[in-house]
Amino acid sequence: MRESSAVFASFLTSVSPAAWSAIAAIASAIAAWLTWRINRNNLLYSVRPDLVLDGWRLETNGDDGSIHVATVTNYGRGPALHVMAQMTAGADSWAGSTWPPIEILPAGQSRAVSAVGHFSWSHDGRQFGGSRDNWIVGLRLSVFCWDTLNYRHELRLNPHGNTLSPLLQMSAESPARGL
Repeated sequence: MRESSAVFASFLTSVSPAAWSAIAAIASAIAAWLTWRINRNNLLYSVRPDLVLDGWRLETNGDDGSIHVATVTNYGRGPALHVMAQMTAGADSWAGSTWPPIEILPAGQSRAVSAVGHFSWSHDGRQFGGSRDNWIVGLRLSVFCWDTLNYRHELRLNPHGNTLSPLLQMSAESPARGL
């Protein structure tokens, strides 16, 4: 043990002061970069909106259907600016939506939108879960907004059967969260 500490001590004394200065400068640069990243991430998180679609329902009638959204709530820390939505359909399908523009949705507030999206799709024989109510729909509802730093945020929702979910199936009582 004493031999290894003596070897280490002799190594430390053999390093020149210029080398120690270079090592300190590199360590300082790394610490400054890490501090900058942490502060930037905190800034981005502090203005990020988190939108939730409340009161939505998915209605299907054969190959046609509609999505109705009653309100949008911002549970995030910052306001949601220029909130808009877009529906896109897969091949051999069509989709369109009416979404009233929302210029600003402050944090912690809700806005009634009464938005409706209509679509038609072909099932192509693909199923999710083996049930007639669980057809995989080649459809996406995207809700866009910007934060006060002018970063765009997007909530992507994909209908599966009678549910509207960003990544997994949710019950009709659950809000579609994720923006």
